[in-house]
Amino acid sequence: MDTTTPTDTRELGRERITPTLFDLTRDILTEQVWDVITDVHRRFAHLMPREGGDLRLEAPPAPGDSIRSGRWQVAAPAKGLTRRHVELCLPASREAAAAALASGADVWVADLEDSMSPTWENILQGQEAMAHYARGYRREHPTLIMRPRGMHLREPRIEVDGQAVSAAIVDTVVFFHHCARTLVDRGAGPYLYLPKLETPAQARWWNALLTHLEDGYMIPRGSARAAVLVETLPGALAMEEILYELRHHSAGLTAGRWDYLLSILKALREEGFTLPDAASITMTTPFMKAFSTQLVEVAHRRGAHAIGSLCGYVAEGEEAGRVRGKVAAEKRAEVDHGFDGSWVASPTVVEAAAAPFLEALGGKHHQLSRPTRPVGEWQDLHREMVDVTKLGEAATFEGLRSNVSTALRYLASWLQGNGNVEIEGVLEDASAAEICRAQVCRWIELGTVLQEGIVVNESLVQRLVSVEVENLYASTPRVAEAAKVFTETMTQPCLDFLMARAYEEYMR
Repeated sequence: MDTTTPTDTRELGRERITPTLFDLTRDILTEQVWDVITDVHRRFAHLMPREGGDLRLEAPPAPGDSIRSGRWQVAAPAKGLTRRHVELCLPASREAAAAALASGADVWVADLEDSMSPTWENILQGQEAMAHYARGYRREHPTLIMRPRGMHLREPRIEVDGQAVSAAIVDTVVFFHHCARTLVDRGAGPYLYLPKLETPAQARWWNALLTHLEDGYMIPRGSARAAVLVETLPGALAMEEILYELRHHSAGLTAGRWDYLLSILKALREEGFTLPDAASITMTTPFMKAFSTQLVEVAHRRGAHAIGSLCGYVAEGEEAGRVRGKVAAEKRAEVDHGFDGSWVASPTVVEAAAAPFLEALGGKHHQLSRPTRPVGEWQDLHREMVDVTKLGEAATFEGLRSNVSTALRYLASWLQGNGNVEIEGVLEDASAAEICRAQVCRWIELGTVLQEGIVVNESLVQRLVSVEVENLYASTPRVAEAAKVFTETMTQPCLDFLMARAYEEYMR
């Protein structure tokens, strides 16, 4: 890999690093890693496509479109990615690696994104844990897939030429450097989950980056694979084009939920659209069902896995049996819908999530051979994906209070360094806080009248925030700071992400 640099201006804020953390930084962020980050930043940062996909809210391209009507297929499933009935998503750490090994899951999604608080220590320890896991990987172990931070974030602690480097570049380069060759030698490869893609151009950028890193680390082309989390409306409307751009490195499509709803709120804001209580929107809600159906159809038509949405339930204590039954029912519906597997957030529900796939598929690893609809019939599905007029439910005061409480509790924990937070029996990540904040913003902006006849305004929400802070203050460190970030953004609906605001202020 060419790492020549005309002017070497790389910086790391070492004054913020304790001696122990400095040692970890030295071991993970080696001089070779610095060189590759610098090279990749200079080659790829200026080519990174901006967000803001073409919504194409009218009819999709006609069947004569060259991509949608073509007979192309993605690469065959990579080693270790044939059976993916249960993918366990946990923030990357040594503890998570041990839990994944003991869980019985097919895949460990080692997360550096929504379920991780991106403190410098967490990021470095996560990379160290993945390197350790790769060195001990055997084919009977859950396959490792790393989820990097999104393209919208920068890593403020690493600069090249006076610019903060893309967090996605940092995460991917470090992962490749410490894990790629080891994983290939052990019968797998460097596999990624790409979050928050909106456009085919972004997928093309990722494909070029993976090819560059494969060549640089001298592993066979196609060894790297990338699954796409479909969690934006523009991305959902361009699933086939995104898959096409990644076809040589593809590891399938996975259905998002909360970030997808957030994207819909943002995309349809000008039309005065809002959502009722988030809890009332499930994957069987008409427009969400159309989205998941389209995802399965597109993925299977092109020979790619279709993976269902995240289940956050935790099965512990007296309610464990009931929770496992609920998980099994949810996953049974997904396998019947055509999915090849699904995500869970807790090792306690892996067995319950796997059972419906094992039973329904009768020993098969996936449903890639399941017949798909003719391309022309996707027109109706496309329209249903953006038809949000059939919700029926109204927003409630309890929904408003829950949104405020969830956002504050999650954000306070995130500021403490924990991004995977159990709230009322469900493991929540950053996407839950995002949709909660976004709904409150929309309800304030529209002056929404709740089912109880109460009008949502800034004053009402401020009172709810004060009550929650008072209730949580003694047991929840940093809740006051969480409240500050929340209230500063609750009347700024155009702000892309709540966590981006917190990231800028507290993660430098």
